[in-house]
Amino acid sequence: MKTYCIYILIVITFISCETYPKSYSLEKLDSYSFRRNYFGSDTLTGKALYDFMNRKPFVDHADIQKESTFYKHFVREKIIDNHRWDLAKFDTLPENFSYNLNDKKVTVSIDFSYFEKENTNNYIVTFTDAAKTITKDTLSYEFPPDVIFSKMDLNKNGTDELYALYKNYAINGDNFELTVYELK
Repeated sequence: MKTYCIYILIVITFISCETYPKSYSLEKLDSYSFRRNYFGSDTLTGKALYDFMNRKPFVDHADIQKESTFYKHFVREKIIDNHRWDLAKFDTLPENFSYNLNDKKVTVSIDFSYFEKENTNNYIVTFTDAAKTITKDTLSYEFPPDVIFSKMDLNKNGTDELYALYKNYAINGDNFELTVYELK
């Protein structure tokens, strides 16, 4: 009877624990750098100035040359149109949002943290299913930029990509860094 109870407890434990078949990590799939210059705006006013300052940045020539898979997805979805980035296609996500992982919805939270000892700024990205943490990863950067996190499934594999679009101002223009991640 004692052995029977132990076997039942072991079976119940395995049934009640949802396990993921492998460990997951947030992998970088692609990255892009581009810039919007403000040279030539000193004589503009009103709507002309507004349009100039908010125009779509040009695609960097090196990105066109590399012809990555994601570049082709961006063109197909008109995120890149006429060699310009349509940044409005990157929606700003809240701190907690749903994420498709192999066609299953999980929750993602993104928290800012600063490690004084290491003098680094980070975004902590945590993927959870119910109360179980699937994985936690850190996206580090050196200069504190404005950042927009967005998600899309451009490669149509059933798992969303996470897009981190960093923007910072430097010498009469905005610099952008777009990094594409996916939970694998």
